[in-house]
Amino acid sequence: MLRWLLMWLRKTVSDTHNAIVALIVVAVFGGGGLSAWLFQHQLPQLLDRNIPLWQTLLLACSVLLLFFIPLKVQEHIELRKPTEAPAEEFFLFRGFNWKARTLHGIFFGVEDVPYCSHHECSLVLSSSDRQWVCPEDGCRSVIDCSNLRRTREMAANIIKKQVRSREARTSK
Repeated sequence: MLRWLLMWLRKTVSDTHNAIVALIVVAVFGGGGLSAWLFQHQLPQLLDRNIPLWQTLLLACSVLLLFFIPLKVQEHIELRKPTEAPAEEFFLFRGFNWKARTLHGIFFGVEDVPYCSHHECSLVLSSSDRQWVCPEDGCRSVIDCSNLRRTREMAANIIKKQVRSREARTSK
């Protein structure tokens, strides 16, 4: 009995599915005259079959969801995109300016190499590859390569706190 029921169900769903898919494919990709002809001849045959109501509703809902869900997902993605680019601000920490990207109290990160606080230019790697120095003559802004990573991480944490506290003050 179960085997017969499964075979009947498979055949019914297959026939119904094939007929409706053919109609949809021709309607979407076919010309208007061909679509009208197929709907005129295929639709009455399809409606004459004894298709359970739940199958018809399930198929109609599936087709609607097939087109509706991607549109809603795309709309959700568009809403989540920021409308403006993050601002680049300079923050002073341990005698260097650190360039950070922020937007409405959200901290996005700090650049790897700081800027000279006197000349506002990015430090460059010295010829000995042991220090980052200011490219301006006579400037003494120097940071060791061994301290750069640790100092950058500390600067990022301090800047993140400053950005959050500034946003908290402005939102009150």
